[in-house]
Amino acid sequence: MGSQDGLNPEGRGVELELDTSRSGADVSRDEAQYTRVASMLQENPSLTFNELQHKLSIQLQRSLTTDERHLVSKVLLSFQIQTATDSLKDERRSSAVALQDQGNSRKKFIVASAYTHNYYEGVVCGAINRHWCERQGYEYVEDVLSLDDMRTLIAPRAVSWYKVLMLKRIMGDLARLIHEGVQYVVWVDADAFILDVEARLESIVELAENRELIMAEDRTFPVNAGIFLLRVCDWSQQFLEELWVEKSYFKTSPFEQSAFAKLLRRREEGLDLVNPYFSFKGGPHVKHFAHATVLAPHLFNANVSDRDVESGSKECAATFFYHPYGKKRKLELMFAMMKKRGLETPWGTGAENFPSCTTQPALLAYFKTLG
Repeated sequence: MGSQDGLNPEGRGVELELDTSRSGADVSRDEAQYTRVASMLQENPSLTFNELQHKLSIQLQRSLTTDERHLVSKVLLSFQIQTATDSLKDERRSSAVALQDQGNSRKKFIVASAYTHNYYEGVVCGAINRHWCERQGYEYVEDVLSLDDMRTLIAPRAVSWYKVLMLKRIMGDLARLIHEGVQYVVWVDADAFILDVEARLESIVELAENRELIMAEDRTFPVNAGIFLLRVCDWSQQFLEELWVEKSYFKTSPFEQSAFAKLLRRREEGLDLVNPYFSFKGGPHVKHFAHATVLAPHLFNANVSDRDVESGSKECAATFFYHPYGKKRKLELMFAMMKKRGLETPWGTGAENFPSCTTQPALLAYFKTLG
């Protein structure tokens, strides 16, 4: 992370990066204004971004420049992160110690997924992810039900909301999960699979510095709700409860994904304080907020394949989960990625034991037999 990502590597927030090419007077002015804003927050920790801008503008007796507004956002985000870090320091430290304890045989992660009957992408990805979880000692939980049953359970919501209901069920008894040593519950959409059975979720948690919610960016939204981790704690349980009643996105696309972003903003996590935000537009690859960390897609949850990169895509290919969201003919894309990476699957490695034809109908016929 470090200065490349504009973040403090110890998780204390955004660092004040001074442009050394500027004059000494300019740098001194930035430092003075940083101190002013920090002092305002010390006096009144509840101040919002707009309130801080207004107070600084009054002190300076003029409108703020763009650079000064960015400075205010950095100070506020740093303050929010430090406040959350201080309040949850012991809890996060305990979680980190538990994850590092290789001698603890109890499961540390529960990986959950769900899909409807005859969704063969789910059959394929589920088998691969279950195989990975067995290799790593994670618990894998999968719901497979009819479309009618899924709709009935989550009505009046769209079917993608089922993940929230399932996670509410899993996280319902925090005391039991904590007693069993579970540190995180992980959601994986049914059209996503791990790219290396030796991959460890512990590495993602370490990168996120034990935040309560760990997600990746979407192409057009601040977060993608297809794959994410929730730490087993009160914060996560309350977050799911609030998410479940976010009525404005029950039937409005992209449904629960929009609700995630809205709720993070309402809880003032600081998504709008990072500029530029998206990693593919020059933003940080690792963005720490008060309780959440958002990663660049390729680090965790990406729809960019090796074939895309070979065809000229300027984005990085997936390294952890491959998740071809927004793509057509997903089985073909998945099959090609498995072969390219030599992925170990329950049916063989890479190209072994797969049908010679890679068309969608042939793959459907083949993978149907796996169910």
